[in-house]
Amino acid sequence: SVAGRTVYAWMRKEFPDAEEGFRALLSRFSSTPNVHYLYASYLLPSRPADAMLELQRELAVNPGSADARAMIALAFVRHEDLRAALPYAKRAAEEGASVPMAQYIYGLVLAKTGDPQGAAPRLESAVKLDPANVEYHMALATAYSRIGRDADARKERLETLSLAQEDSLHAP
Repeated sequence: SVAGRTVYAWMRKEFPDAEEGFRALLSRFSSTPNVHYLYASYLLPSRPADAMLELQRELAVNPGSADARAMIALAFVRHEDLRAALPYAKRAAEEGASVPMAQYIYGLVLAKTGDPQGAAPRLESAVKLDPANVEYHMALATAYSRIGRDADARKERLETLSLAQEDSLHAP
């Protein structure tokens, strides 16, 4: 399939082939949910402004996409624009109860805007949904520390270290 070949080229860092594949996907499936999201995922590291446009296009095609909203919120957080991130993160979490990134980004925004008490349940949810994600555990440890749950914070830090060590053992 075009999508399979495109993702394969992307994973192999064959960027000209990946770009060509994405152009073909977008020309044939521009109104199909998740096509713009996939392209935005590809663009985000190198062309964040273009990725944001693709995420907005994804929401036009797929208004209930918690993934697209979470990625938009994450991009705003990376640019330290928490005010812009908050509505996207909140709606992503509400619409994506089973989407770990949606729960994480809302928890992270809450923590960064001074509500670690509200952040903790969202971050706990993210950790339950994706227990192998180091960033989720680190954010939860920080939230626990800020609300005085020191034993829980210590447990999350130890889990973070364990996961990081495990990752380093599997690194090429």
